[in-house]
Amino acid sequence: GDPMVWLDEVEDPGAVAYLADPLLETAEHNILFADGGSTKSFLALALCMSYAAGKSLVPGVGISTQGKALYLDWETSKESQRRRFRRLADNCEGVAYKRMIAPLADTGDELAQLISHHEFGLVVCDSASMASGGEIMDEAAVARYFLTCRTFKATVQTLAHVPKHGEHDRPIGSTYWYNQARVVWELVKDQTEGDDVARLDLIQHKSNNDRVHRPLGLELDF
Repeated sequence: GDPMVWLDEVEDPGAVAYLADPLLETAEHNILFADGGSTKSFLALALCMSYAAGKSLVPGVGISTQGKALYLDWETSKESQRRRFRRLADNCEGVAYKRMIAPLADTGDELAQLISHHEFGLVVCDSASMASGGEIMDEAAVARYFLTCRTFKATVQTLAHVPKHGEHDRPIGSTYWYNQARVVWELVKDQTEGDDVARLDLIQHKSNNDRVHRPLGLELDF
């Protein structure tokens, strides 16, 4: 851990800060969960690019800081992400990509050094199931995942899927996913077959440090 401090000597941080207001709280663990094929990866990449550019590519989302982002991907390839990248804004610098195979906790030291060396302020993990080694119901495995993310000392966004049955206000797997995240958003897509426009509803289910924000509606035109 970090060295001990006296709280009265810690500089007052002021109001809750957002890397991408209201979707990503700065220096905290944020979860975005949705059904498969709901464009959550598109949105996460757009937030990375917004942060790198210092201006928002997503209507209704505020960007007040600028820095470098790292996209850790257990699901697809650099070619697929490059295609999405081009469709969003081809001239954006400052977004790095790393194809992942091993569970996050098994590569934590390497990743922490990489993040520190390049000074990445935002890290996206896509997605929770594979990043945890498939042990989404194992509380110990989920705890290791969150502890590893703490070593990054960056704003983290984990992408997750919805449960097949039961409660739909939290991501699939152990309740630890919901409990340990500081911010939890759900993405719901509505798209008619053959229609180029996807309508997205973003609904916040949890905020530990701030109020729960109103839902946000977006349209993504393919």
